[in-house]
Amino acid sequence: MSLEVHIEKKLNGFTLRSDFTAGNTATAILGASGCGKSMTLRCIAGSEGTPWHIRAEKLRLHTEVLAAICMIGIPAAAQSAMYNVSNMLIQSSMNSFGTSTIAAWGVYGKIDFVFWMTINSLGIAITTFAGQNFGARQYDRVRNGVRVCMAMAAGITLVISAVFYNGAEPLFRLFSQDDAVVAVGVGMMHVLTPVYITYISIEVLSGALRGCGDVRVPTLITVFFVCGLRVLWLTLMVPRYHTIATVELSYPLTWTLASLLFILYYKRGGWLNRCKAAKGLE
Repeated sequence: MSLEVHIEKKLNGFTLRSDFTAGNTATAILGASGCGKSMTLRCIAGSEGTPWHIRAEKLRLHTEVLAAICMIGIPAAAQSAMYNVSNMLIQSSMNSFGTSTIAAWGVYGKIDFVFWMTINSLGIAITTFAGQNFGARQYDRVRNGVRVCMAMAAGITLVISAVFYNGAEPLFRLFSQDDAVVAVGVGMMHVLTPVYITYISIEVLSGALRGCGDVRVPTLITVFFVCGLRVLWLTLMVPRYHTIATVELSYPLTWTLASLLFILYYKRGGWLNRCKAAKGLE
């Protein structure tokens, strides 16, 4: 089935001409603001005086697609919620060390955002790449893509860590001139930036596994061994050893353990055969 669109609509000072054919695939209309994208969709929908229209009673949910979306989306939502809980506890712990620490942690978050945006982009990229090649039964390309993405993530992370570590003070002084805040913040960066490398397996391997349809195990590892363990550490250890270093230690501890589990599962977990069987691709 295909959709052929031939539209010419005259408005005051503007004439819309739209001419295209859409096959049995997703179609996007791209263009500058004001070029007529929304008007084209309204014409197709029949809301601009055209003789056809969408009938609400004919709309149906594709249950298989909905189930696939929920299978990926609901665990991802649960994972995000757990991250938010752990981040709230970390912020609460940092608040107990005074205003200089609170300010330093806020500035560190702005600088740290560069790393997270970069590594999250790689995670999204490998999810898409793995999903497309898994669907095309190019399983060797899935594994090769994971290796390339891991190498890229490691190289980029090492560069970011080196820049942040060596440039910690000038970076902090872009946001604050308070010597106490800068001193605390530089200490934070010197502890946390060298251990960024322990996180990359979590992002890359979980993205690849989700792209192939394996959602349950990556979510369980992330929820329990990143977020859950961090919450447990903050709840039990910070009151007992009330130092900034104790709070900071929650990051490399949970990242390292979760990364080891992801690597073990990726190498020995038999996930690819289960994904192929679930999709009927064997």
